[in-house]
Amino acid sequence: MEYDMEPEERKLYFNARGKTIVTACPGSGKTTSIVNKLYTISKEVENESKHSGVLCLSFTNKAVEEIRAAYRNMHNEEIAYPHKVSTIDSFISQEIVLPYWYLHEICKSSPIIINDPLLLHSLFWSRYIKDGKLQEKCVIRGFGTDPFSFKPEEINIASNTYYHGIHKLSTNLQSYGKKVVEYRIQKGYLTSSDVIYMALDILDKCPIISELIIKRYPYIIVDEAQDTSEDQHKLIEKLCKAGLKNLELIGDINQSIYEWRFARPAILETFTKNPNWNHIPFVNNRRSVQRIIDLYSKLIPADRALPIVSTKVQDIGLPIIIYRYDKSNSGVIISHFEKICQDNGLHDWLILTRGHSLGKMLSGRKEEPDYWKSPIVKNLLNAYISFKYGNMRKAVQQLSLVWAEFIYKESEYEKKKEFVKDTIDDFKKSTYLINSLFKMPGLDETFHSWTVKMPKFIQETFGLDKEPNIEVYKRKKKFDIKEMSQTKLSDFFGCSYENNGGRIIQTIHSVKGASTDAVLLFVSESSKGKQISLNEFNVGKNMTEKQRMIYVACSRARQFLAIAVPSTYSTNNISKMLNGINYELKASALIEAFPLIHYTNSKAFSTTLSTVKPNFSNNSLAGPDAPKLSIDIIVPFIPTYLCQPKALPASTANLLFILLGKTDSLYSGDCFSNNSQEGILTTLTPIPLSSKILDASYTN
Repeated sequence: MEYDMEPEERKLYFNARGKTIVTACPGSGKTTSIVNKLYTISKEVENESKHSGVLCLSFTNKAVEEIRAAYRNMHNEEIAYPHKVSTIDSFISQEIVLPYWYLHEICKSSPIIINDPLLLHSLFWSRYIKDGKLQEKCVIRGFGTDPFSFKPEEINIASNTYYHGIHKLSTNLQSYGKKVVEYRIQKGYLTSSDVIYMALDILDKCPIISELIIKRYPYIIVDEAQDTSEDQHKLIEKLCKAGLKNLELIGDINQSIYEWRFARPAILETFTKNPNWNHIPFVNNRRSVQRIIDLYSKLIPADRALPIVSTKVQDIGLPIIIYRYDKSNSGVIISHFEKICQDNGLHDWLILTRGHSLGKMLSGRKEEPDYWKSPIVKNLLNAYISFKYGNMRKAVQQLSLVWAEFIYKESEYEKKKEFVKDTIDDFKKSTYLINSLFKMPGLDETFHSWTVKMPKFIQETFGLDKEPNIEVYKRKKKFDIKEMSQTKLSDFFGCSYENNGGRIIQTIHSVKGASTDAVLLFVSESSKGKQISLNEFNVGKNMTEKQRMIYVACSRARQFLAIAVPSTYSTNNISKMLNGINYELKASALIEAFPLIHYTNSKAFSTTLSTVKPNFSNNSLAGPDAPKLSIDIIVPFIPTYLCQPKALPASTANLLFILLGKTDSLYSGDCFSNNSQEGILTTLTPIPLSSKILDASYTN
């Protein structure tokens, strides 16, 4: 695969050495540029030492896999020793904390990194059966059964204080937070949030470790650098002070949307003003048409905005559309959006919201209640939902976590973690668990009936002597327990981003880094709390995280962008916020019956009649090409020679077809597309337990 060295900015980056910062606009080809340079630099480093390599770090596993895949496609080889591509969290834990943990004064045992809430919860809460009911008590002495509303597993270290998420604990919680953290670290149980603070402490105590890291990795590239935290920057600075000469920070400050995870994009901006650093801006966008670029560029403060230019992108001429929605017409709007995409040959698109709340409102689902006392319930529900939407690996993982709770003692955390891993890797066990999910009480059950049926399911699935007790709260703030008992679980649980028409509605965070033909973004009326709205286009001196949210969402689109605003949001406000942008406003919920209003610079306008009718139906007639269910599936985690069993069209395929088939999805989390890349998937049926594939020993 050939790399296009045009425009000039790419040549500058390719030839740059020393300390370099690249501010890359959306669609600039940042990943391919990194991969091209990574290949060249790796050869340079290898000539100096056979055991020294290039270290390429990124923020997410998804970004890491993209770099590896791009490297494979461009150079027909894998990135291998002595070079390494990793997440920054994995690098810190594997290269600093795990080898040198004994240098930390509090940690007394070899650490194990645990991020699963169920396992972390069990560190601090002892569960036992008394009088036939599940009881819990805090294992940290002096704090009673329910010391505070903050769960211990959600408390992290931060600059000698203690946090619940990103919210600083008040003074009266300091002693509780301190005991929680000290208890966890003393026993060697770390979260990802703990690791960076321990790493900084280790490097302070033993600076020679920094020197050893530099000898091993004399050239370091940090991708998605805008998402790094202040403490991650401190660690990089320690390496620089220890002698690191070649360092690249690559990212887009305008796409930083992880401040809730301590990302500090302002730090990256300081390097652009440092004369000791090479600053190379990437301003050529090879993804989007210019009108889309112009819209999201309005979110950047004028004194910092560099003109982003659409380069080598064919424009099919679709306008930016502003819809006005309410609870009753969101499905019609989505149908209209999809119809435009289909009519213009746009084969993939995204429907986005800021977070769960709006997605649930559009799908008709309510806020998920905390109805049960037992922490395993959430894992059971996650297992069923993951199974329903084709994420078999996660379904097995969640059910394995529940299984481990009935096998091992509360303190046997390492054994639990190993058990879950072994179960996922064991074809027979994982197949047995997936078969059992066909018998699990579903979301069509009421809260009461599900609670009654689930203990029997658990007993039979895991071979317990008796049914466990799944106790519900007698009272719960915000929820009427008695009333809810007769409510279906589907009103609250399920895929949070799927509406009643079967379309997938995703969060902006889940699609960061994606590229698609079209985007439909739903925003709120106001910017209260975590909501985002068109009010974000009221740009100040500094770009806020909410503005960066819209920036990321809109910049995913290549050809077509639509934004849906609440019908209560006035036309004048739309005009004011999008001043200078050409767009078409859908003036009514009845899309096919009302005209489009064309706004130019939000002043003069003309009226035209839209002849595009929405597709109101999501159903197809029965026949050999109309499967009963089509879902995306995960990458196989068992031998691939079993992937494609022979099946006639419209026949009933066995579970192996679903379990082992491969469809990569743009979507993350529990939600998957209705589009299959492997052909028709037919009705799901379980493998009989009598099958030779399944050993009888796993049915006990």
